[in-house]
Amino acid sequence: MGFFDEKIFRSLIFGVFLLVSVTVCAQGTGTSAAMEDFALPEYRKGGKLQFILYGKRAENLGAFIQLQKPILDMVKNDVRDVTEVKPILNQPMYRFGANAGEVVEFWKKYPHSQAFITSESAVFDKNTKMLRGDSLTELRSREMDIQGVGFDAEYEKKFVHIRSKVKVIIRPEVRRRAENKSSEKTTKPKEAK
Repeated sequence: MGFFDEKIFRSLIFGVFLLVSVTVCAQGTGTSAAMEDFALPEYRKGGKLQFILYGKRAENLGAFIQLQKPILDMVKNDVRDVTEVKPILNQPMYRFGANAGEVVEFWKKYPHSQAFITSESAVFDKNTKMLRGDSLTELRSREMDIQGVGFDAEYEKKFVHIRSKVKVIIRPEVRRRAENKSSEKTTKPKEAK
């Protein structure tokens, strides 16, 4: 008898449920399909997790997906699978400009993520993997918060463009801590074998 991981089983069941839901919706509306409270993981060609797109509602319109309240979770390079990720959907984020303690506590819960981009609405182009929106947009990372109106994001090129009314809060203490940890690793003598 083989061993079957419960997380993988739940993920597969969830995937089948989404597929059935999308198929049923597509039959009723022609070529469009809609989902609510969704999580769409995107993998690279080698099967490595690239990012996860969350949202309150998505409507598939051919090559484009119209999104309401999207959250783009830009996962770290060492994250291989969606089962390693704690979902952010329906979880509170800290407010723009929150104090350092609040920010540190938030990121302890999401060690898999580099940053989150949130907006009221956006369009995801499945062909170009571009996410675009015209409403208020916020980027949250350990090192900085960015807020503005309108954005274009392309994960593969690590490109995020906030179009206007941009506000940035930088946390230099986080950068200094990361640099100190890095220098400690390189300055420690190695033991001879």
